[in-house]
Amino acid sequence: MEDDRKTLERLGYRSDFKRSFSFYSQFSVGFTVLGVVPSICITMNLAVGSAGFAGLSWGWIVGSILMLPVALSVAEISSSLPTAGSLYFCSAALAPQGWSSTFAFLSGWSSLSGWSSAGPSVDYAMASMITTQASVLVESYNVQTWHTYLIYLAILTSHFLVVCSPSKVLARLSIASMWFNCLCILGIFVTVLVTARNHQPHFQTNANVWTTMQNGTDWPNGLAFLQSLLMVIYTFAGLEVPLHLSEECEHASINVPRAIAWSTFACGIGGLLVLLPISYTLCAPEGFMSAYFTRALGKEGGLVVFSLVLICAWFVSMGCSISASRVVFALGRDGALPYSAFWKVINARTHTPCNAVFGTWIIGALLGLLAFASPYAINAIFSILALAQMTSFSIPLTLKIFTGRFKQGPWNLGRWSTPMNVLALIFLAVFIPILCFPTVKGHDLTWQNMNFAVLVFGGVMLLATLWYIVDARKWFRGPQVALLVSVLFPPRG
Repeated sequence: MEDDRKTLERLGYRSDFKRSFSFYSQFSVGFTVLGVVPSICITMNLAVGSAGFAGLSWGWIVGSILMLPVALSVAEISSSLPTAGSLYFCSAALAPQGWSSTFAFLSGWSSLSGWSSAGPSVDYAMASMITTQASVLVESYNVQTWHTYLIYLAILTSHFLVVCSPSKVLARLSIASMWFNCLCILGIFVTVLVTARNHQPHFQTNANVWTTMQNGTDWPNGLAFLQSLLMVIYTFAGLEVPLHLSEECEHASINVPRAIAWSTFACGIGGLLVLLPISYTLCAPEGFMSAYFTRALGKEGGLVVFSLVLICAWFVSMGCSISASRVVFALGRDGALPYSAFWKVINARTHTPCNAVFGTWIIGALLGLLAFASPYAINAIFSILALAQMTSFSIPLTLKIFTGRFKQGPWNLGRWSTPMNVLALIFLAVFIPILCFPTVKGHDLTWQNMNFAVLVFGGVMLLATLWYIVDARKWFRGPQVALLVSVLFPPRG
């Protein structure tokens, strides 16, 4: 504990949180936020719709392997700079002299735009799933937008109340949710294989699962397969969550990077356990898990699996809300937000940033109102998570290589540090543009299938950049580490 306090003070901050998270609970929250079961249920149509059966089998395997260098590189940085500011703080510390505040401001707003939409996007997906399932069970029920919004608001409020709890409670909830996710993965694996006897045919052939490429896009096969990997990217977008909780973790310089690395690896294995039996029993690449489970298990069995998925999704959003609140707190602590003095307050009773949690609740409630404008508007806002996160990863990893300011922490990659970092950047350079591509082009492109991620995220970053140029650069100095950067990370040579 004393070493953690000294490390944080060396980085320019005092220790305000209770350190209730261990490696076990940090791994649990990391694994929970990645949310294998709900993430696959929500995004499986991306893989199947782009590349058919190959998008499920090879897509998950290839995507998980490609995400590992990103996870390991982020983990290495987190060992050296374990603060709640996460990648925003790392960007400031690794930036060239004189540019710390600029990179910090842009990285911070990129991270904020991603995390502030992460929890609400899961909550709105849950609300939509509930109303859709209700319309299936009760044929006379007609889904209304205000019904969906009220359910969404109730789910959002439940997360607000829970995330304001003390760190000890959040740590225990994370452990419980991790085991619940594991049981769901095992349950789906066994159930799908057992009920395969009801299918005609019982199993797909190896040739169908591993070699059948069905291009559902207007792009060449190679690009279509890369688009199928977006299922993996959306699932792993929140891999740095343990870093947001580093100021609440004991032995953070060791436990945080270990949690990032192992939760990413475990998610890759867990996803394979879910997807492989589904790939072998999917009669056609329909792409929607609700239809698949209803057909495989019947209405009652499908409803049970649906309920389990909702519980897993609730825990995923809980972790996203925790991360979003820590981002708001960290930015407020360094004066990067309007009314920063309010957002940086730590509740004296719970020792958590309840004001920041409230701020994320306000953002979520307002974002949800866009559903009344049009489904395109709400989908556009909630489509930016992966793009914002991949951009946030790329900034400190690029600075780590080119500025020479990085100093390895106690958990590091040794001589593999630079190769892994380079592989991570190559991956990000390829997939950040792909995240902006629609699946169709030309006359087939409509408002319904347009990819609005680049427009929404680009708009947020453009406004943040203009604000910085016009006003914020005059008063924003970035994290306090900017004052100590020359001491912490002296240039090499």
